[in-house]
Amino acid sequence: MKMPKFFVCALMALGMLCSGYLSAQSTQDQMNTAYNLMQNGRDQEAIDLLNEVLKKEPANSQAYFRKANALIGLGKFKEAIAELEKAVSHKADFSSAYELLGNLYAEERNGPKAVENYE
Repeated sequence: MKMPKFFVCALMALGMLCSGYLSAQSTQDQMNTAYNLMQNGRDQEAIDLLNEVLKKEPANSQAYFRKANALIGLGKFKEAIAELEKAVSHKADFSSAYELLGNLYAEERNGPKAVENYE
């Protein structure tokens, strides 16, 4: 039995839409899992998972923010600053990231950078 071209094209389009939804869902699941890992003190595992998310979505500002929080949990403040800088470079109005950056710069006794991020 031959299928009309329209039907075949429609099935292919539906398949592409579903695969896009599933990969986006997968990323969100990974973000949720990373958050849960952090809540249970498993910061390095969360970082590893967030690195996977960032390979797929290098502009995911929330993933950089969560990774920075996990790095803070491990006492890696300079690395956390670098991740937060990436977060705000992708989302200029990310107030939570700026606030955390200001806090970290204040901890480093870098007043000018702290003030810059609090503004």
